[in-house]
Amino acid sequence: MSPKSKDQGLGLDLIEPSGYASHDEYFARSFVQGGRRVYSVDLSVPQLAATLPEPDPNHPQEGNRRINPAHARGFAEYVQERRDWVCPSLLLRAPDDEFEFQLKKEIGGTDLGILAIPRLARNSLQILDGQHRILGFHIAWRSISETLQHDREAVAIARRGSSARKIQSAEKALQATLDLRGRLDSERVSVDIVIVDDPVAYKQVFVDIADNAKGVTRTLSTRFDRRKVVNRALPLVAEHPLVKDRIEEESDRLASTNGNLLTAKHLADVIRTVQVGVARRISKQLEAELDERIVAKDAHRFLDLLVDAFPELAAVRDDELSPQQLRRTSLLGSATMLRVLAGAYHDLTVPGSDSMSEAEVIGYFHKLGAHLRAPIAAGSAWRETGVFVDSGMAPQASQGDVRKLTSEIVRWGRKPPRWLSGKGRAAKK
Repeated sequence: MSPKSKDQGLGLDLIEPSGYASHDEYFARSFVQGGRRVYSVDLSVPQLAATLPEPDPNHPQEGNRRINPAHARGFAEYVQERRDWVCPSLLLRAPDDEFEFQLKKEIGGTDLGILAIPRLARNSLQILDGQHRILGFHIAWRSISETLQHDREAVAIARRGSSARKIQSAEKALQATLDLRGRLDSERVSVDIVIVDDPVAYKQVFVDIADNAKGVTRTLSTRFDRRKVVNRALPLVAEHPLVKDRIEEESDRLASTNGNLLTAKHLADVIRTVQVGVARRISKQLEAELDERIVAKDAHRFLDLLVDAFPELAAVRDDELSPQQLRRTSLLGSATMLRVLAGAYHDLTVPGSDSMSEAEVIGYFHKLGAHLRAPIAAGSAWRETGVFVDSGMAPQASQGDVRKLTSEIVRWGRKPPRWLSGKGRAAKK
């Protein structure tokens, strides 16, 4: 309860406003973990932004890694856009003598009470785990405040002389921002504060967190995240005869002995590339416009084309050739190569004066298939693209290399080199 003071002149009892308090008080749990005292509280997003200093990407905290600003901005967008957002507990550290804890009840090894955090000591709170999420919360709350100011000004301007429709539109936008602010004010984030002073000890805590945390692979994220149209199309595409029961569902990589043709991440990359090419991402606007059934249908058509163009892939579909055997003998066993072919298919069939029909692409790919034996030889046309190493079994997978190889294959399709027609120097096998 806020302290009271007696006004001598008026004879009134006055309650001291909370803004003058020296501490912020929270309901909290207190327990011991690994021999260290831990306090656990929950904060709303505005409380978190007001209580925890904003991480600075240019000055990493001691005992923590450097911040990726794009990752933090992505989390800020996620919190604002998704009503069903989730956030694991944030883990902070603080020195031993900063907090006051009033015990109210003890249950087993957990103490329930009130934690008082001095406002002067807020900078003593340092991040052990969750710096991208904390920065994301700061960015989100600042964005909401700026949007709210803009929306209020837009309403004021509209009311000065705009049509009823424009006034209604401005008021609707303002109300949406107010609703978003209210939602994040009413929801909570769990914060655990570990009491530790020794820099050697808190650096070890950070290392232990990193060593014991099992990250979510891109393959698992692709399978479970339903926000993106490509991911929603994935189960439909996975039924295609070429890839059915040949998709790795856990790992992001395929070992040489893995019996699958692609990972779920790889297949999602192919689906997306068929839609927009290798050089583009699916924008938010396009996400809203695309239907996963149409996206899946387009990917099915591409996989049908691959099977028609390349006998090796038809043999995989028909269980006459295993994916392991394909990887040992052909560039078609490379997920990167299949993505490049998806990009070439997209670029060659985009409507325009030099576009090719699907039948023409099949004919071109069939000719190209005669030069896809792996490993590639030094001096071959593949080696001269600059994206293969000597005796390479697959192209290098950087985004720049993928774009470069796709451009070359598109160029060969529109103006076939002599070796592709069986004339001149061939792409050595």
